[in-house]
Amino acid sequence: MEKAILVADFGTSKVHINLIEPGRGRVLYCVSRGYRTQIPRPGYAEIDPLEMWEAVQEGVGLAAENIPPGYKISGISFSYFGDSIMAVDQNKRPLTNLILAFDGRAKQQQRELSGQIGETRYRQITGGLTSSDDTGAKILWLKENAPDIYRQTKYYYTNQQFILHKLGLIPYNDMTMASRKMLFDVRKKSWSKELTAYIGISEESLGRTAKSGTIAGEIKAFGKVKFADSIPVVIGAHDCDCGMVGAGLDGRDRSTLVDITGTWDHLGYIAKGMADTEIVVREKTMHTYCGPVEDSHVCLGAFPTSGAVVEWFMKQIVGSTSARAYQSMWDEIDFTRPGSEMFYPDFAVNRGKFTGLGLGTDKGKLFRALIESLTFEARGIMEICEKSVNREFSTVCLGGGTAKAGKWAQLRADVFGKPVAVLENTEISSLGAAVIAMNALGIYSTIKEAADHMVRVEQMFYPKESDRCLYHAKYAAYKGGKADGDSVDGCDDRCQKAGN
Repeated sequence: MEKAILVADFGTSKVHINLIEPGRGRVLYCVSRGYRTQIPRPGYAEIDPLEMWEAVQEGVGLAAENIPPGYKISGISFSYFGDSIMAVDQNKRPLTNLILAFDGRAKQQQRELSGQIGETRYRQITGGLTSSDDTGAKILWLKENAPDIYRQTKYYYTNQQFILHKLGLIPYNDMTMASRKMLFDVRKKSWSKELTAYIGISEESLGRTAKSGTIAGEIKAFGKVKFADSIPVVIGAHDCDCGMVGAGLDGRDRSTLVDITGTWDHLGYIAKGMADTEIVVREKTMHTYCGPVEDSHVCLGAFPTSGAVVEWFMKQIVGSTSARAYQSMWDEIDFTRPGSEMFYPDFAVNRGKFTGLGLGTDKGKLFRALIESLTFEARGIMEICEKSVNREFSTVCLGGGTAKAGKWAQLRADVFGKPVAVLENTEISSLGAAVIAMNALGIYSTIKEAADHMVRVEQMFYPKESDRCLYHAKYAAYKGGKADGDSVDGCDDRCQKAGN
């Protein structure tokens, strides 16, 4: 029988189940099951963990029923969204829903952490700056606003810990998800005594930590889903970090940047050695923390509303979010000559706007401006990543939800000014979780060996000189180099000086 790895890749609205074979990293079967993001009050965002558990059971059941002839499930692995937390009691029963990263209730507590601990010290410990996303801020919110729940809480689980617990396994935090709790000392690789003491919790309440490739045990059932044989479970990692492994990174490649698209647009890389928290001082939008590969750290930047902005446009301007409506807009769009229209996607601070409109502006041109702006935002993060390593990356590897949009991949190449590689398997977070599992299970002896077999480039997009020149100028205008609404007719002086 041929081997296959079952991967559950958790997003904030659905879980993707993929069966991946080790020879070429092909997806043998895939299915998704959704769950609701609940908004109990303005600014709040939660997921019912039991609804999430039901969804993943259903997906795993369908995958087990539809495994192709001649294959068997040889391991289970996971990719998880980060920066979420739930309170559970001494019997490990949920006391709260899973409070998501973009839940903004803990802004006051974030300011308290910033003021009392200090951003410099917080960065030295966690590899990032304070945020209302952070577990510490959310726990302080529970302490101040839900004291009964706070008193009953024995543990603070991530989605990773909850799923492992439901499988009857030790509810580990792998190093990447432990880091995303922002209470983990990313240099010492242990819970921060300073931060836990300030917040008033025990290190035990945060759970045990382990490497991403740790085998937590074997199971004969995934909840309601029964298996014929025991299957080993690998604990997996944070979805962005899995995505970097799924793009072929193991910390030794110093030339490739990974762009993981979706609701958020994440760009980053894996580097060998101890987490370089000084990057956060130089570039405040960067996070640096423990990586999914032995002796590595991750550097990551993100634009948080990329996918949400596109969905807003389709719903509010086009009037439909159907696949047909999306395809119609993509068929119409033309990136070969940037127009005067500009879009600024600052929705998080209520400053989103279109400029440069004329009587000839139609939905297609607005859509083009929107897609251009999101690509400019990605270029800005790319430039920050390059500053953090004091060199340029030679290639950007593209994965996730928009990777198969050929026009957008070409636009990225033109805006970035460098080749963009689209992988054969664009589900790179699932692929990375499978790579980690195959190494852990001994199917491949190293992460690199697994990636060499499983990570394959399907298509390369190279910058077109004329379009790269035009987009260099429009990017400068987007960043404030020109007045809003100016048309972009060709290379400006900056473009010429850059040799474009």
